[in-house]
Amino acid sequence: MKATIDLNGLRAYVAFVVVIFGSMFLSCCEDPLIPEEIPPIVTPTIITNTVSAISSASPVIVEVSAFIKDNGGAPLVEAGICWSSNSSSPNIGGEKVIFDITKNELGAFSAQFSDLELGIVYRFKAYAVNKIGVAYGEEKIFYLSPRIYKYAEAWPGEAENITLTSATLVAFVVPREDETELVFEFAPAKNSVVFSQIPVTGKFSGYDTVRVSVEVNKLNPAEQYYFRLKAINPGRETVSVEKSFETYVVADYDGNLYKQVKIGNQIWLTSNLKTTHYANGDPIPNVKDKKAWSETKEGAYVWYNNDESYAEDYGALYNFYVGVDERELIPGWHVPTFEECDELYSMYRGYYMPALIEKSFWTWQPELWENVPPHPESLFNSSGFSARPGGAFSIPNQAENHDDYFFTELGNWACFWSSSKFGPGAEYLGISNRIAKLPITGLNNGLSVRVIKNY
Repeated sequence: MKATIDLNGLRAYVAFVVVIFGSMFLSCCEDPLIPEEIPPIVTPTIITNTVSAISSASPVIVEVSAFIKDNGGAPLVEAGICWSSNSSSPNIGGEKVIFDITKNELGAFSAQFSDLELGIVYRFKAYAVNKIGVAYGEEKIFYLSPRIYKYAEAWPGEAENITLTSATLVAFVVPREDETELVFEFAPAKNSVVFSQIPVTGKFSGYDTVRVSVEVNKLNPAEQYYFRLKAINPGRETVSVEKSFETYVVADYDGNLYKQVKIGNQIWLTSNLKTTHYANGDPIPNVKDKKAWSETKEGAYVWYNNDESYAEDYGALYNFYVGVDERELIPGWHVPTFEECDELYSMYRGYYMPALIEKSFWTWQPELWENVPPHPESLFNSSGFSARPGGAFSIPNQAENHDDYFFTELGNWACFWSSSKFGPGAEYLGISNRIAKLPITGLNNGLSVRVIKNY
């Protein structure tokens, strides 16, 4: 039979299997005149058999089995299992589970104990009571050590799909446990105390590296953000290092995105323009014919070598007329004047010129700097201007034939138009892998364009 007992939150389910022992013997040789010897009454004989875990996961369930061998010669008053969860040995004056002995006293029985806590020593003893006293079986101890949960490994990737007001945050995790929960945290300041949180849908497990991502929106343009990944295992929490990204400040008509940098009192875009339209949507002619290019007095552009694959890294090459057209290229920004170019040039002339350039895009020639102290790597692009050598579409000096226009100096020179005319030509900011200068060139040459923010 089964009994259910609830003792201070410890729920016990007792299942008893009673084995009845007894026999009667008749003997034809028995002498009725000899009185039968009556054995003395003693305490019962009971054995605590085993204590075993049925479930080691929460909630922990333990089964204790016992056997009543005999009643000691007198009917049992009570039998069951007593237990304790401290250092003292259990006894019938403490916590116990009683089994039903109204029908059968002898045999095997078991009891199940649930809601046990990890890391606590539990002691169990079977007991049986008759009129002589109480008998205990051997004390059995049960202990299940607390599980040592493993930390997840987490690290951030590079933010992707960055726009003016949104981005995709990317991170990687090795869960190492079941049911690992992941949360992205981001903030507009490094080591922020307050982070915005975005949970990752689902739970993760295993030892494989998992790539996760979330979309963040309603960000501010031209702002630095920091993000990290939090991995939550049962009892353990891992927070990755922080990674940063910057939203773009502005877009041209084609949807190309640009970032900005503040240098002194000026704010520049950090990449060469590659728009094929004016700000109002009017197209800028892509003039590939050399004769037409040489004769036009309107804005025009080409890609280096007439190959648009150069656009991503180096932008387009424009003639002078594009930068002074009243339709503008990006509202709120303009092609710099000679004076504005000179202000930038004056800060980084000579030895400090490498502070303007993004070195990986240049054909660097160390022999040109043999008589100059070596440049520390930290100097390169320390201004944040990120000049890239887009070369030029130009005609040699003294050349008169339009067929002499050619593409040249990719990887060696970054040439940026100013909006200032000088005689038949105009000034530009030229940056090579050796020098920076402010020379004059013809209005129909094709140069890169950088814009500066309106004051």
